[in-house]
Amino acid sequence: LDVLQVERIDHGVRCTESPVLVARLAALRMPLTVCPLSNIKLRVFDTMAQPIGLALLFLMAVAPVLPWRKASMELLRERLFWPAWVGTASLGVHDQAG
Repeated sequence: LDVLQVERIDHGVRCTESPVLVARLAALRMPLTVCPLSNIKLRVFDTMAQPIGLALLFLMAVAPVLPWRKASMELLRERLFWPAWVGTASLGVHDQAG
């Protein structure tokens, strides 16, 4: 991150394997891009159902707390901070448990 001075990380799905890296990326507000089709080809996910299911689960969790017409970046950061961390931690626990 420091040497390359990156502005975003593409295909960053495996970042969650390192809690230290996740914390650093969050502190830097580093955007991660994910391509479901590439992740299937790279065998990160077995099917499209997994990334789509995760995205839908995320939207179902956060949609009720967002005032969609009046949402600003500050409000989104404030309202999504804890759901994002809890979701990341849950994925980490789930991954470790098998």
